Amino acid sequence: MMLPLGMLRGVIRYAMLHGPRSLGAYNGLPMPDICARLTAVGATHWRQNPEQCVEQVNHEAEAWSVVFGGVLSLWLVYNMAVLGVDMARASVYRAFFNRPSQVAEKAEMWAPPLEKPQQSQRTPEAATLRLLRRPPTPPPGESPTEGA
Repeated sequence: MMLPLGMLRGVIRYAMLHGPRSLGAYNGLPMPDICARLTAVGATHWRQNPEQCVEQVNHEAEAWSVVFGGVLSLWLVYNMAVLGVDMARASVYRAFFNRPSQVAEKAEMWAPPLEKPQQSQRTPEAATLRLLRRPPTPPPGESPTEGA
């Protein structure tokens, strides 16, 4: 759910007034000094006109809230579109592969069935027969020709 613009404006105003200077905020400076930086008019003018100073700061916060609100709105629209595409993909997948019995039928529709591979000679029975056919190995230290 999107934050109301008033709440967003309050959060941005607080971050602008109390955030770190390295991020472009004013790090708790007095309001007249902030207004002097915003407008290039001396701080003494803003001390004499505090209502105008507050109005100037609110105007700046409003401008930033419009920017952040727009970015937030675009981000939400993008994520909703991605979610919609994902949901559409899931529904298409369910439409084609919702029952296990249909999976094989649909797979055959797109590709011919694979031929059954021939039985390999690497079965346990074949390995046992190969061992029985092999001539016995002589004990270590004897040559195969000595016993003959």
